[in-house]
Amino acid sequence: MLPARAGKAARPRRDVANQGRRRVEALYSEEIRFLVETYQKYIKTKEVGVHCHNNQQLAFANTIEGIIRDANYVDGTLFGLGRSAGNCPLELLLGFLKNPKFNITPILDVISKTI
Repeated sequence: MLPARAGKAARPRRDVANQGRRRVEALYSEEIRFLVETYQKYIKTKEVGVHCHNNQQLAFANTIEGIIRDANYVDGTLFGLGRSAGNCPLELLLGFLKNPKFNITPILDVISKTI
């Protein structure tokens, strides 16, 4: 069973500073780390991914934290196209993913075909 803290982290916050925003849109890297590691520990039959919003300009940092913690899937946006604050810009992620253990060829193919 998941710890209660993991469930609370994904629920909307009610405090004034975040009124009108879901908690998952305003996470810090330590919260991403906790959630990814917790879900990997307790839900071993599922893949874990991160879908970070850029409400506080933390989508890039939080997505990298998810990758470091072995999240299997990450979401991003290409050319800054996304709803409201958007998601992690793939253009930023390419610099981090330029590592032999990651295959960025599919992303580069999309960019070369659309630009």
